[in-house]
Amino acid sequence: MAMSDNEYPEDRHVAFRKAFLRSDVEAMRKFLTEVPDVLQKLHEPRPFRVWIMCEAAKKSPLEVIEALLEFGADINEQDPNGLTGLRWAVIEGRHDVVRLLLRHGADPKINCAIFSVATSQDLSDRIGMAKLLLDQGADINQPFLVEGLSPRNVLSEAVARGHRDLAEFLKSCGARPPDVGASARRTASRGGLLGRLFG
Repeated sequence: MAMSDNEYPEDRHVAFRKAFLRSDVEAMRKFLTEVPDVLQKLHEPRPFRVWIMCEAAKKSPLEVIEALLEFGADINEQDPNGLTGLRWAVIEGRHDVVRLLLRHGADPKINCAIFSVATSQDLSDRIGMAKLLLDQGADINQPFLVEGLSPRNVLSEAVARGHRDLAEFLKSCGARPPDVGASARRTASRGGLLGRLFG
């Protein structure tokens, strides 16, 4: 819902953020014209720091995301946890946003966006999302690495979480379990989850 200009704060950086939160694209455009460095300033450690594409990908309407892209927002920006807007869109189950971001050049290999196909609690069509990412260059065997943990990938996570249809689909596309060392191979050969799936 658009607000009149006098309902926004004098500080145009704050006003832009408020317009963004209200999905007021017209006001966003106006404030960006008045203060061209708005997007860069949002990344400065001010009273608040904003990863605008990540925030938009989580919940904003498509027209807001399209406007941010038009304004030159970094499509591959990463929040403090390394997540991109694309990965947030996958986590939130937003197929339309994933399509839009991929169409505009979002890199599906940054921070292993496909991994969230198996981990998201808000994703109803896991196979559809996997197809979408794979069609745009996601690496089906890209490891998801966390210090101190064994390597995982979308297939191992799908198996661990009981997403059998997704696991079978991934396997049919050439997915392999991650190389987690000899102990994991021994477990799989004794009939563990991966052993049953690939045995």
